[in-house]
Amino acid sequence: MANEKTRNAPITSAIISTDEEFRTVFREAAAEAALEVVLDLPVPIPDVSEGHTRDLKKRAPDLIFVDLADEPDLGCELAQAITDAGIGRRLIGVGPLQSPEFLLAAMQSGIADYLSKPVTADQIVAAVERSRRALAPREAAEHHGELYAFFSPKGGGGATTIATNLAIQLHRLTGRRTALVDLDLELGGAALFLALEPRYSLIDLAGNLHRVDKDLLSSYMATHESGIDLLSAPYDPRKAEAVSDQQVTEILKFLKRHYDYVIVDCPKALTNRTVRAFERADGVYIVSQVDVPSIQNIQRSQPLFAHMSRGRPVRLIVNRYDPNSEITIDDLEHSVEMEVFWTVANDYDSVSYSTNSGKPLIMRPGSVCARELEGLAARIAGVTGGSDSKSRILGSVFGRLRGRLGSSPGSKTSEAYLMPPTAAESEGS
Repeated sequence: MANEKTRNAPITSAIISTDEEFRTVFREAAAEAALEVVLDLPVPIPDVSEGHTRDLKKRAPDLIFVDLADEPDLGCELAQAITDAGIGRRLIGVGPLQSPEFLLAAMQSGIADYLSKPVTADQIVAAVERSRRALAPREAAEHHGELYAFFSPKGGGGATTIATNLAIQLHRLTGRRTALVDLDLELGGAALFLALEPRYSLIDLAGNLHRVDKDLLSSYMATHESGIDLLSAPYDPRKAEAVSDQQVTEILKFLKRHYDYVIVDCPKALTNRTVRAFERADGVYIVSQVDVPSIQNIQRSQPLFAHMSRGRPVRLIVNRYDPNSEITIDDLEHSVEMEVFWTVANDYDSVSYSTNSGKPLIMRPGSVCARELEGLAARIAGVTGGSDSKSRILGSVFGRLRGRLGSSPGSKTSEAYLMPPTAAESEGS
């Protein structure tokens, strides 16, 4: 059986086999070993075409299982071609018990592991674990940034406002490379919020991902004056159909290798793209207002949140919070069985001006929203102010509530949160 590490660290795979018995066992093992099957080719080895190899290259699986039972020599030639093309990271052969000479030839063609038929699910899981250990050194050497997904349970919830401003403040606070991804490919508005007119969009990057490196990536990103990079949604919503779910996954993985922070503004619906963002996220943030439709949608979606996030933290941010609202924070927490992670005040005038002018709140310090977004970025980045800085304690009733909401998960103590200095205060020091 797979251990905890196996279940928590999914890797991608492809299978080439016409053996239905083996394919059934493989699917069982894939579910046990957290193995994501990105391409399933039930074709004989002689019928594997250039189109099939293009699909393999496009999906770039970590593991490729090749059934050599019917055509072992031709299967080795296919393995050699796959290896020479740089497709996949590790090949696993499957077939009848073979001679040492054949196994040596298979290894020379690129087969890293060989399973003799009949193969059990446990044998496949064990092979996946061996592969995971073999791949680990390369993975450890790669850069892996942090990806945070922002989602609103209903339209107009404010996820785009939170995501755009948070991306800017994380970059300003830490100086680390930060990318903002507009994953609402039909009607995304992140470019408008930043007053940018991107030349390219996520659609263009998806179509050329197979040849994009670090240097070429920058040409697909629109750089904002704050220093963050935006991967925009297309202006024409009809182009959204050109991007597959697997391409979304590959783009997010690629960005995590080249940025320290990747902030994803998800679609305002539980689409497959939202699922892919949740699966790749280091943290998921539900941006909600305190109203009945939002509460109901959170309740309806919670089983999906748990499934999509795969055990990663899902946190609740209350936007446009009004302490005089008929529905209190306690009411909300009780209804959705989640603690509120952060609140952002209802500052309609400031937010409206920011949206219409394309000037992010966080770059116009002084508003209540700007201060609270600064605090949210500090919390996510793990940066807190100290008594020797120009931090300040929020002493009002609202401030005491902020302290309670800013405490560690599960804590009900009322501790004040030390806010970091605003941009204006930092410049004056």
